[in-house]
Amino acid sequence: MDKTVVDCVFNALDSLGADDYTRFKRKLCDTRKIRYGQIENANKIDVAQKIVSTFTKAGALSRTADVLRAIGLNDDADALEEEGTEVSGAVGREVSSGDRRERGGTSSNTANGKHFVDRNMSDLINRVTTVAPILDQLLQSGFIKHEMYSSIYNEKNSCDQMRILMLRVIMPGGDRAKDELCRILEKEQKYIMEDLKGQ
Repeated sequence: MDKTVVDCVFNALDSLGADDYTRFKRKLCDTRKIRYGQIENANKIDVAQKIVSTFTKAGALSRTADVLRAIGLNDDADALEEEGTEVSGAVGREVSSGDRRERGGTSSNTANGKHFVDRNMSDLINRVTTVAPILDQLLQSGFIKHEMYSSIYNEKNSCDQMRILMLRVIMPGGDRAKDELCRILEKEQKYIMEDLKGQ
């Protein structure tokens, strides 16, 4: 049976001693997405499932690793991320065992062999002026980490923010990252997307 995101998170929690597990649960609740009362007496598999249901399959691994590092368990965080690479290729979508042999499908945002983001990169950099909500959702879904979030957010203007986001996160992330950006922009920058798609 294939390993799941819940399996990876559970394995990371299962390696913690009682004191570290308590510290993990308390630090996890600093995110304010999960209340301590919800997990105070929960066993490790229940907490793993709660993390995945709260932060989604896309964000659960990176969020768990972030919490482990916040309590000084860097080796455990590294081990989780290494184990997570076995399942993270399917983050954001379920992949059937038949698809795993060859994932040759093209994105719905691809036309004439070129992705929407590739075709409109310059326009997106220059026209998207509210970047913070995009960063918020990329952080929540696990596409960026806190350090990258802060680095981009602290840029002096929206063009620089979008340029760095494109060059350091979206383009290296391939179609999966580009599709995620499109999904966010459809919600946050609907009129720009309609205009660009209508060209």
